[in-house]
Amino acid sequence: MPNFFILSLMLSTLGAIEHETKLSLCTIELEENSALITFRLFTDDLAEVIAAPLLDNTADKQYDNNVIDYLKAHFSLHINQEKQQLFFFSRSANEEVFEISFLVSNLSTIELIEIHNSIFLKTFEKQKNLVKLENGKANQSFFFDQQKQVLKIEASELWK
Repeated sequence: MPNFFILSLMLSTLGAIEHETKLSLCTIELEENSALITFRLFTDDLAEVIAAPLLDNTADKQYDNNVIDYLKAHFSLHINQEKQQLFFFSRSANEEVFEISFLVSNLSTIELIEIHNSIFLKTFEKQKNLVKLENGKANQSFFFDQQKQVLKIEASELWK
């Protein structure tokens, strides 16, 4: 999808300068029994909502805990009407982009997917959150913003 490529490029190149584009990217890779959820966030936007700068120390555990708490408060994944627990998997950061991944395990057959995404929406009026769902066969992308913070979709509709 060309739009996703352009948005990915913007996210990877605009973080170090003051930017008007307020965008977060989330990729949910659905496997047979698990999901890997990866967030790519502008470092300066994240620092503003966390109310602390990312320190030079790339292993800043308190900052990571604050980010994890923030994301869990503003993002959730429900499978078949059951809220899934997010387990920290990995993170990387630089001056521009903060990337963090979570693992969801023990998934059953997926019939209904519900995503709640309000990341940065209380802080930035023009914030857009792009969520990309992948299952190895097909990809679907969805935008979340001030008006749309919840998506419910039947799995059968998703992969048509």
